[in-house]
Parts: sequence; structure tokens; C-alpha cells
Amino acid sequence: MRYDALLAETITIHGHGSDAIEAYSARPLQPGPLGGVVVIHHMPGYDRATKEITRRFAEAGFNAVCPNLYSREAPGASPDDAAAIARARGGVPDDRLVGDVAGAASYLRGLPNSASMRLHCDQPPSRCTTRPTSWMTSHPPPQTRSAEALTKLDPGRR
Repeated sequence: MRYDALLAETITIHGHGSDAIEAYSARPLQPGPLGGVVVIHHMPGYDRATKEITRRFAEAGFNAVCPNLYSREAPGASPDDAAAIARARGGVPDDRLVGDVAGAASYLRGLPNSASMRLHCDQPPSRCTTRPTSWMTSHPPPQTRSAEALTKLDPGRR
């Protein structure tokens, strides 16, 4: 029988500028090494569906985390309200998105059962080419290497 216990919880990670931001983490309770996935939520925000996607990666055997990219705009607000505030401000700035995703990747690399990571946009590939996502894949932070629409993160812990 396959061991399928997992832990899913809201956590705090350090994102762009070392800011403390909310994130949703889900991970299998099994020894590693396990791959990791950073889930990037859609424009409607850090919602129940995005958390379910994060849990499904954990169910499939990956450590997963979804940073709340609107954490600064509306702490504790509903996903709809936070998204509306972010849209009114022109969305999430590119550098902040990249920094928050890098912080999420750093969190995953720090887990004791960590092996490697991927980025996941929770939209079909044709809809994952929004400005921040396409900017991030063409201007990866130092610890990432852009390979395709699904960007592989370096597990080398430079």
C-alpha cells in the first residue's frame, strides 16, 4: 500500500525584498528526495482552486508551495477583493513577482526532503503568457534556468 499522508498549511515565507508574505504549502509526509513545484496563482488570486492545485501536486509526490502574490495589497482579504485591489494598482510588479517566486523556491530548497523544483502556472499554457510570467521566463533570477514554458529551477544550492 502506498503511503499517502500529506501536510497542507498556510505559512509565511520571505519574498521580494525579504518581505514576509503568506503562502500555501502542501507536501507529502514521506522521506525524499522529492521534487518541488512553485504554483503561481491566476489573476483572480490565491483562492481555493489554487490551493487545491497545490495539494494535488503534494498528492502526486511533490513538495509544493503557492506564494500569495497579493499578500501586500490586501492582507487577510478575500481572493476577489485582493485581486480587485491588485488590478486597480496595475497588477503585481515584475520584479516583485520574480522575487516572491524566488522566495518560494528557496523555501522548497530548504525542506529536508527537497530534490528539485518546477514552476507551474495554473492556467492552460496559452494563458500563462501574461506579462509577469513571460518576463520571468525570459529574465530568470540567478538560481533559475529558463528551459521552456515550465521553467526548471536549479537544485544545485549555489
